[in-house]
Amino acid sequence: MQRYRQKITEQAAVAERVDVSNERSASKACGARGDERRRGMVLLLTLVLLLVVATMGYTLTVRVAAARHRDNYLIDYQMARYACDSAAKYAMQTFSNYSANLISRPNEPDFSEVFALDDVKLRDFLMRWAEWAERNKVRSRMFDDLADPNEEEGLDYVNRMRQATSRVNSADLKKIEDIINSGQIPDIEALLSGGGPGDLGGLTGGLDGNDYGLETMEDEWAVDYNDPNFLNVPGPYGHPWPLIAKPIEFEIGTAQVTVSIEDENAKYPVGWAMLDDEDIERKVEAGFETFCEWMETEEVRFDIEELKLQFDAIKKIKPFSMEFKPIKVQEKETVRRVFPAARTGRTTSRTATARTTTTTRTVTRSLPATLHRSDFAKLCHTPLIDSETLAAPTVESGTRRESLLKYMGMWGTDKVNINSAPRHVLEAAFTFGGKAADIADKVIKERQEEPFKDIADVKKRLYSYGSEIEKCEKYITTVSSVFTVRVKAVSGVAESEVVIAVEKGAAAQATTGGGAARSPGGSGASGQGRNKVNIIAVVSS
Repeated sequence: MQRYRQKITEQAAVAERVDVSNERSASKACGARGDERRRGMVLLLTLVLLLVVATMGYTLTVRVAAARHRDNYLIDYQMARYACDSAAKYAMQTFSNYSANLISRPNEPDFSEVFALDDVKLRDFLMRWAEWAERNKVRSRMFDDLADPNEEEGLDYVNRMRQATSRVNSADLKKIEDIINSGQIPDIEALLSGGGPGDLGGLTGGLDGNDYGLETMEDEWAVDYNDPNFLNVPGPYGHPWPLIAKPIEFEIGTAQVTVSIEDENAKYPVGWAMLDDEDIERKVEAGFETFCEWMETEEVRFDIEELKLQFDAIKKIKPFSMEFKPIKVQEKETVRRVFPAARTGRTTSRTATARTTTTTRTVTRSLPATLHRSDFAKLCHTPLIDSETLAAPTVESGTRRESLLKYMGMWGTDKVNINSAPRHVLEAAFTFGGKAADIADKVIKERQEEPFKDIADVKKRLYSYGSEIEKCEKYITTVSSVFTVRVKAVSGVAESEVVIAVEKGAAAQATTGGGAARSPGGSGASGQGRNKVNIIAVVSS
């Protein structure tokens, strides 16, 4: 019995030790799991803290960068505005002394229908023309203006040719120089052999061109059809239409400034579509439809009726007129008169005083007729006209962008310069007289040989269309008087642009009534006679 009790006691002790061991193991397992939870919580809190810090850092960085970008943009924009305003003042002060000279272009590709050609058709047209020019030894301003002493390549050619012909007599040398300066390329082989084509035939002495590199000149005449400038067809002033001069580029501070001048009389006057004259209403509509249809392509179609409604909205506000008259306004004016004190022979103790009276009278003042143009220029640059639709490109590439808006005169013009207008503008203008397409063809051929001097010259050279030209005489001109000076300044990522419409010459002298024109900066910009400049309107962006 005692041994049995002892055995039970030992078994109880063993079971107790096992229980204690199990409890200790369970306690250790619980502690391990608790440590793991704590470490997980610490890691989670660390990740949350890092995420918060990263978000705060990113937000702060973005705000600092945005503030810096905004500050830099404001600085760049102020520089661009300053440069644009300064360049505009400079342009207006110098433009009065600039003359837009038309050129004869007998050896040039004609610009009249470039607007209707995409790059593929234009390149094909110019390649065919270039092959003709090379075959006929014709030198063009399009590649190298030999008559311009500022062009290095042309000047080098002229100098070498004059040097090579130094041994011929003065009469023959004069013949060669005349042809060089006219853009005609002399036949090198004929010159080297002592003869030449046409007027150059029978030169007295042979020329040795080996010492002067004349035998390599024909290689220099080769045309690079891949040159982007190959598609820049010279216009009526020798520069791509509608420019009257090569754009000027210069720097003012950190801003890059570009100044260009366009001929507005070479464009279709939108004022014609706002004429309040029932006698010519149908002709106006026909001309405008012809103008728009020339610009349409398979991809771009214009809603002509919608455009007419937009023009009618402006016509209701103010109808357009071909003969604007000075504006008469009545103003009240205060007149103050001082009457001196009356003198008498008697001596008094009081001092006589002067008497003052004030009266009001009505006076009539005359304002220049050019203010009508200003009104229409402002109306045409309001949301009344959907300029975004008009600016939709009909042809767009890396070097060209054609649109209906490009060929529309939005500055109150009333005449078309037949020396500088493209074909669709010419046909719209000659619609008033009839036989528009035939007259436009004749005008394009004649002006390429020599620009028209005046309307009398037009009637003389186009004598078979005398009656038609007589009917549309008040809608055409041979000298442009309205131009736009476009000044664009770019500084960093900011840019500023201002467009100034000006009237120059005798027309400006007549419409200003002798008053000085006002420049963008407020100063007068006037001249005498043909140099008179009057500002029509200013649009900035």
